[in-house]
Amino acid sequence: DFEDYPDWIELKNTGGTVASLENYFLSDDPTNPYKWSFPASASIPANGQLMIMADGYDAIPGQSFPRGYWPWRNFTTERYHTNFSLAAAGETLTLTQATGISSTTLVSSAVGTPENAATWSYLDNGSDQSTQWRVRVFDDSTWLSGKSELGYGDSPNTPVSFGPSSSNKFITTYFRHSFAVADPSAYQGLTLNLLVDDGAVVYLNGAEVVRRNMPIGTITHQTLATTAVGGAAENTFYPYSIPANLLVAGTNVIAVEVHQSNGSSSDLSLDVSLVATSITGGTLVDTVTYTQQVSDVSYGRDATTPSQWKQFAESTPNAENTTSVVDNVRDTGNNVSVSPSGGVYASDQTVTLTTSSGEIRYTLDGSNPKSSSLLYLNPLEFSATTILRAACFEAGKATGQIVTQTYFIGESQGTLPYVSVVADPETLFGNTIGIYLNTHEPLVSSTTFSALGARDVYKGKDAPGHIEFFAPGGTGKFSANVGIRIGGEGNWVHPQKAMNLAVRGKYGSDEIKYDLFPGSKNALHTGIALRDGGDRWANEMLRDAIWARIAKGYLNVDTADFRPVIVFVNGSYYGLHDLRERWDEMWFSQKYHVNSDDVDHLLYGHITSGDVTLGVDKGDADDWLEFMAFINSADLTVQANWDYVESKIDVESFMDFVISESYGNNTSWYHNREFWKQKKAGARWKWFLTDMDRTLSTTTSGILAAMLVDEDVLVRLKVNTAFKRRLAQRYSAHMASTFTVARTHAIWDQVDAEISATEVSRHQTRWAPRGMTSDTRAAGIAGSKTYATTRAGNAHSEIATQLSMSTAVNFTLQITGSGTVQVQGVPVEASTFKMFPNAPFTLSAIPAPGYAFSGWIGVTGGENTSLTITGA
Repeated sequence: DFEDYPDWIELKNTGGTVASLENYFLSDDPTNPYKWSFPASASIPANGQLMIMADGYDAIPGQSFPRGYWPWRNFTTERYHTNFSLAAAGETLTLTQATGISSTTLVSSAVGTPENAATWSYLDNGSDQSTQWRVRVFDDSTWLSGKSELGYGDSPNTPVSFGPSSSNKFITTYFRHSFAVADPSAYQGLTLNLLVDDGAVVYLNGAEVVRRNMPIGTITHQTLATTAVGGAAENTFYPYSIPANLLVAGTNVIAVEVHQSNGSSSDLSLDVSLVATSITGGTLVDTVTYTQQVSDVSYGRDATTPSQWKQFAESTPNAENTTSVVDNVRDTGNNVSVSPSGGVYASDQTVTLTTSSGEIRYTLDGSNPKSSSLLYLNPLEFSATTILRAACFEAGKATGQIVTQTYFIGESQGTLPYVSVVADPETLFGNTIGIYLNTHEPLVSSTTFSALGARDVYKGKDAPGHIEFFAPGGTGKFSANVGIRIGGEGNWVHPQKAMNLAVRGKYGSDEIKYDLFPGSKNALHTGIALRDGGDRWANEMLRDAIWARIAKGYLNVDTADFRPVIVFVNGSYYGLHDLRERWDEMWFSQKYHVNSDDVDHLLYGHITSGDVTLGVDKGDADDWLEFMAFINSADLTVQANWDYVESKIDVESFMDFVISESYGNNTSWYHNREFWKQKKAGARWKWFLTDMDRTLSTTTSGILAAMLVDEDVLVRLKVNTAFKRRLAQRYSAHMASTFTVARTHAIWDQVDAEISATEVSRHQTRWAPRGMTSDTRAAGIAGSKTYATTRAGNAHSEIATQLSMSTAVNFTLQITGSGTVQVQGVPVEASTFKMFPNAPFTLSAIPAPGYAFSGWIGVTGGENTSLTITGA
């Protein structure tokens, strides 16, 4: 439902009939035994078990929650979830049956007796109320008021306004209701019954207690509900258990913000009841106090002697506790040694496993070894590509560490690295928890050929696994335990999926020590990605990756380095992927020598819905919001104000971001803006280039015009004429160097040559009929080269039109001796190229070692100078 591998509690019914759990409670606090209540419908089958997820989400089967990623669908819960989590250090759990239960209605709905319905204050003017309106002490005396049900479109008791336009209604309407409680300690539970159309967030005394049909993350007054409510759901009350300890003596306040799913929604409804439960007595049915626990070792009653609690080496959810007993959870089986180790072999291999004590169990399909797996007795003979996983099992000890080795037998490895990704097949392809493929989730609502038949996957959830890397020719390798997640916002609909691999200590490895991207000087990695080419999956699979090569040494933006690799999953060929860097904590440490705690890393994107909002990847957004508030109010034509802008952002980095998006005409730029800064005085925001796979298309143009209207920073900075001129001249300098036809064509030829026709053909066969083919790859590369040629001929006129510049004229640069020259901060080779007249630009001479700057001919000044040219 919510997490990948949550803690859980299991109840056993020892009777021969169904056991009802009505009026039963679970708690991790003996002083508050009524912490989480089972719904009246909950039961345990005769002689059966019931699992409850102890993850803090407080939910029961049948409730709807947002997935939190595209296509922004809701999911329906299938399990019970307590409102507390288990403490690994140990605590006491109780199961209590309540007696003497009574209920008191604190807030009345309109059901049954509309005249007794609660009176609510409401604000229906479409304003942004931020967060203060939610708290208990807030002056809402100027708001309108009326009895529930409130809304419009469905004949409510109290109609509210949707604004002046029926096709562009207010997204959010605010509601508050006050009620008195004399003695909060008299109540042990609260049930809030909510009727809402479309979505709502509910607060009790300022604390959020319910979120229905709303995305995860920060909610603003423009956040859309995730579901358009209709049919029977418009008249249905949904119950939620909320903690009674939120009540205070005296005045209490329920605050609700109701959100529409779109501006043309036909109706809005809100009705609420709040019922308090009092318990005068109860019976302790069962209790257990446990000590320090470790992952995957369960603590339960012995199947044959239920009075005894034991640690079990292998968990048996929804089954009897019959596996081997662990005497000390910190004591594990010995390591298993493997000889020879995995690799690429031309002939059959005989593999020997050894351990100092205990028995070795192994698997050959990628699954985790269990006590029931194959028992190792004699050396193993491998005559085909094989995944070997083995572990040591010893009496009284937890299972030893799993060792994983991949043997490529009969593979003719060419010039590309092999990457072996291994995980228990159930975690990748199982219908219950498979993250790569499952038949449990609904079909993707897409008619795109590459997505036909695809089902929703589980993003944001790990498949614990292992990665091995084999450089060509046996020149190097590494292996690590990793967490595997599905990557890409919407491209997971492809049969071949992107995978993000994170090295986390809980999986047994802390980092990858290997120079994955020669020349990058980053030899340590805690996260890498295996990308599928994104939107170019069925084409050349390169338009995003190639920007790392285009940018290197020329663009003042950060990119994710890449190299092509061949991936195998559990021994099966999965084709070509782009191995990419990930901008995680280790990346910042390696590249900029900055601790992750000292970084603010932000992005504008689809964070919680299809809306583009500001999200925080690391740190916080305080400095950015302060900067945005300044540029939205200050006169940026005043030099002092502009100096402040220069002190807060790396203007050249921002310009290169704009120039790259414009040059490539990236149609997805708006929801792919990412930037960062160090948390220290004087640090400036710097930009990334991300998700550039929708660039370099000959059918797309006009992105610069769109950015000048919709890019939040550019909209403000463009009022400064000097900035626009700098942007135009830097863009022109990039056209003379970074984006020349000769350079871009050479880069395309280079990446094309890195993958042989044989590998392309094998990949084509693997993913036919939907993936890349030899023809689509060739066409994609040729089209990108054609784009570069065409763009060289039309970029300057677009720049002149959009940035109000005169027609560009030829400018000739010659260099005598050894060294380089930067034009407007961009390295440009000696040549004749276009620059814009009547606007200054800079020249910087950089002598090679052993040389000194002599002087300029045709312009005055030192090594760094500025000049303005005139038109013909």
